Amino acid sequence: MPWVLPADPMPPKTVVSLTDVLMRAKARVAENDVTGALRAFAVIEDSSERADVRDEFIATLANEDPSQAARVALAMPAGFGQSSALDVAARSLVQRNADEALGWALALPEPATRYTALQSVTDQMLHHDPTAALERVAALPPSPRRDDALNLAAARWARTGPEAALRWVRGKLTGELSTRVTTSIGFELAQTTPQAAIEVAATLPRARGRWLLLAAIGQTWVAQNSQAAFEWIKTLPPGEEHDAALAGAETGLGTASTRYAALLRGAFPGEPSREMIGQVGGLGPPPVSSAVPLPPDLEAERSRRRDFEELLLMSPAMAADWLNRAPASERTEEMIERVARAWLPHNPIAAEAWLSQIFLPFDRRTQLLRELRR
Repeated sequence: MPWVLPADPMPPKTVVSLTDVLMRAKARVAENDVTGALRAFAVIEDSSERADVRDEFIATLANEDPSQAARVALAMPAGFGQSSALDVAARSLVQRNADEALGWALALPEPATRYTALQSVTDQMLHHDPTAALERVAALPPSPRRDDALNLAAARWARTGPEAALRWVRGKLTGELSTRVTTSIGFELAQTTPQAAIEVAATLPRARGRWLLLAAIGQTWVAQNSQAAFEWIKTLPPGEEHDAALAGAETGLGTASTRYAALLRGAFPGEPSREMIGQVGGLGPPPVSSAVPLPPDLEAERSRRRDFEELLLMSPAMAADWLNRAPASERTEEMIERVARAWLPHNPIAAEAWLSQIFLPFDRRTQLLRELRR
């Protein structure tokens, strides 16, 4: 038998004490060094274990000091991990002081984190008392962000109590704000109960918000029951309503639809209003004053982010289609993950099919699906 050079001995594997890691992270937080607290977890080589230990740390910290947990969460990189940490911190903040939690979420400057935090805050408030939650938001000083919070809270309420949410809106709000919030409820219902969303659409003014809602109904219903969706479309009279619903259905089937693209641009035939989607809600940044023009690249980026936030609030399916159409350089993993988290609970088959087609690293897609199914 030929002589074989013996292999070098394997170096001993470094044993990491998780207790030491947690103590080190906690010490850094006590020194107001949240970045250092997050660096403490870098010694854990396995990424899944590292995420689990970090989540445990955030949960413990949130029970002791929700404000510090929120600071650590905000220091994390954008993605599912940060969203989960923000959710834990936000819920603990609500339990300690709902008014302060709401103010904290609304004051966050970055649209994506503001949306995530506000969603967690309103969900926790709605869990305790939906009516009181909406009253609390409505009592805030009028502002675009207050209105955005009303849109989101009413839509989230509609998941469990659509009739009650609609009654509250119709009894408490008037004018354009009432229309916007009602439309947001309609987009939420379109994900699971198309017939109820159709009834909401019938109460809206014959304008852009109504056509967008009908498109969302067509898009999600055709994925659930294509025969029922097209039977409904056949009952619509010729014109904007029929074309909007058909445009949504075409997109839901994966067919390129010039009608749908025109609808999103506000160029629908016969459409009287060409104002931005912001009429019907969204959590994007406020319009930038023309007195202080931004560099073209920054202005375009803000515009794209505003469009995405508004579509995601109205319909995850529409936000998914928007990402499909966007150049690869303009969509991020964070956007894809947020669409998946919003869409999977309502229509897991369509959401998973979309995730399998849009570019996302295989290991990230697998991890995302595993986390969302917990």
